[in-house]
Amino acid sequence: MTLVKDKQRLVTIFLAALVQGLSLYGLYWANAHQVWPATQPIWGIPLLLLAAGLPTAIQLSADLDRRHMARLLLPLIAIALVIGISAAVALADSHDVWSSGNHVFTLYFSSLVLGFTVLPFLQVWSDRQQQGKLYPQLFSRAWQNTLLLAETAFFTGVFWLILLLWGALFNVIKIRVFSELFAEPVFIVPITALAAGGAMYLAQTREAIALVLRKHWLGITAWLLPLIGFIALLFIASLAGTGLEPLWRTGKATFLMLWMVALLIKLSNSAYQDGEREVPYPAWLQAALRLALLTMPVFVGLCGYALWLRIAQYGWSVERIWAVFITAIAACYAIGYALAALVRQQGRWMHWIGRVNIVAAGLTIAGLLGLLSPLLSPQRIAAKTQEQRLLAGKVKAAEFDFWALRFNDGKYGLEVLRRLEQLDAHPEKEAIVAQAKEALTNKNRYDRMQKKIDWKDRLRVHPAGSAIPPGLLAYLNQDDNEYRINPGCYRLSTDQLCDLIQVDLNNDGQPDWVILGEGQGAVLAQQGDNWKLLGWLNFRGKLPNAEILQKLLEQKGYKTVTPQYRDLMLGGLRLRLTPAED
Repeated sequence: MTLVKDKQRLVTIFLAALVQGLSLYGLYWANAHQVWPATQPIWGIPLLLLAAGLPTAIQLSADLDRRHMARLLLPLIAIALVIGISAAVALADSHDVWSSGNHVFTLYFSSLVLGFTVLPFLQVWSDRQQQGKLYPQLFSRAWQNTLLLAETAFFTGVFWLILLLWGALFNVIKIRVFSELFAEPVFIVPITALAAGGAMYLAQTREAIALVLRKHWLGITAWLLPLIGFIALLFIASLAGTGLEPLWRTGKATFLMLWMVALLIKLSNSAYQDGEREVPYPAWLQAALRLALLTMPVFVGLCGYALWLRIAQYGWSVERIWAVFITAIAACYAIGYALAALVRQQGRWMHWIGRVNIVAAGLTIAGLLGLLSPLLSPQRIAAKTQEQRLLAGKVKAAEFDFWALRFNDGKYGLEVLRRLEQLDAHPEKEAIVAQAKEALTNKNRYDRMQKKIDWKDRLRVHPAGSAIPPGLLAYLNQDDNEYRINPGCYRLSTDQLCDLIQVDLNNDGQPDWVILGEGQGAVLAQQGDNWKLLGWLNFRGKLPNAEILQKLLEQKGYKTVTPQYRDLMLGGLRLRLTPAED
């Protein structure tokens, strides 16, 4: 590296870090004081994406000259603007844009994945001086970016640990100026950006270390592929004996199988690397690994089937749309790698992996651009299809999630709620219109919990026909009791009920009352003329589903049980045994 080029890199990285730190602090300040652009998401979201992503892309590409850098930045700016403006439009009219955790996390995480995926393509395209095969260049750039970010994150974390130690040491001798300074956002944001920039520069000037780290990491993890391949073969073989039923009962089979596919992809690439090296396995192990990689389409097929069952039963939701996208990308890898395992070319192991990776990356970029734009917006698709299910009678109004339309589906959900509010003809018109109006009147997702409810209309009594004591209802309806008694029950929508059980828990001949909701029961009893919350009962073991629980209550399948172990008293202290999990 020449002195001039090194100086140019240093200036580029630190200018980008300075701009990033000041921009992010400016956006933080605007949000804290509720001034432009924080008050206008159509400006705030694109600016935040640009402030967070663009300087980082510049730092990762600091080896490019100015002409090539411009070629890199223009597409990134266009992508950030399209995504940011689309997100702002989708969230228009929402009263809690920034407090909507799912929206914000999905937007920024998917933008991060998109940027990380597209950047190596832009870097290779911008640096036209490079010659040779495309995949080795993409591989080198992608791993260089990964290691630079990892080293930068590690350095910045250690940097902040040192600052925290600095502040803590001086706090001991009553000098608090440093700890107070280090807690101020005006210090935190710019200094963190500058520290990260310094780490980025130092890492780039020591490229040989990064190359050694990459070789060691890939070389070590490549030997985990035989293990994960053996697990995959063993699992698929075991399914022949167990069938699919145990798989669906877990509720997390799709998640686990997608992780299996992800590990097979990652570890296969550890062995393949840039495709220019021989794999480290003997011939017999290469053949066994080819067989293991043929299980990938089976895993993805099972994931797709599980998703299809959920969608057929409950329709599309934002989460399911993203799950289908992830499964589709996994299917691209799985089919490609399975074909690569079957085809032998130039005597090389899995020779097609490079091509499959390029195609899968291209589909990932195209899919994310579609999902983050109005074209394939998950909020738009989910809101529209759920409206169709409700109007077609596939789901009852009492079971329909109006709250998802209001707070999960952004602008599109609001549009559906406004149409439902004006519904003219439908067998459940009154219930639909009432719940749509209720959802529209709420300004944030917690308003429903803040509304006054009458507990008499929320309780289903067991045994059936038992009368609820008026004093109990009066106690429940007190302002300071209605939410703390059983928040799980209080969060239910107005048409849903909690179960109230009359039972004598202490054998004193007087009934106690248990309100069940969200995995626990609040126990109440009358003491003299007053009612009192005695405490809570919690389920041990796996929580039964609502249908099974309701059948047990209706059949009076409950009774009191004397504890197997008595309490231990130490003076006035009571110790109670909590059984260990089996």
